[in-house]
Amino acid sequence: MSELFYLTSRHGDCGNNVMFHNKNGAGYGTNLNNLQLFTLEEAQRELRHDIKSLPLLKSEVDKLAVDHVDMQLLMDCGRPENMNDKCVVQINGRYDGNDITFATFAGETYDFKEAEVVSYQYALGVASGGNAIWLHSYIQTLARPTFQRENINTRKMITGAGIVYKKPRK
Repeated sequence: MSELFYLTSRHGDCGNNVMFHNKNGAGYGTNLNNLQLFTLEEAQRELRHDIKSLPLLKSEVDKLAVDHVDMQLLMDCGRPENMNDKCVVQINGRYDGNDITFATFAGETYDFKEAEVVSYQYALGVASGGNAIWLHSYIQTLARPTFQRENINTRKMITGAGIVYKKPRK
């Protein structure tokens, strides 16, 4: 099977997350599970049509995917009730685009997989300053794979994958 590509959106990013073309012409998004896939030929054709929409090799993007949670999806139904419920703590006021920040024992992270999972009782002691406590199982249903701008490697993801690309001069 030939290599597949995601196509970045020419309309910019959301925080550090790269925006891509969604499936079936359904706009743009950051969720890697909802993206349109392009063959090498289709990606090259799109690049010739629009130099600002870069094709990135799907396999390389997927290797570097990070699970983020969009604040717009949060609802009150994710609140713990039992002191032993497994929870994560959201640090309020800190966002990467629309994505929330989680507490870790070493500080904070946007990556849901790196968030510290603690009991509700423990979280109550840590969630000072208005930080939110969420059920781990609930947040897990909202987590989506995303890709960050700083991880774009032109050589591996574009030219090394067979795309003919000459970076535009500023």
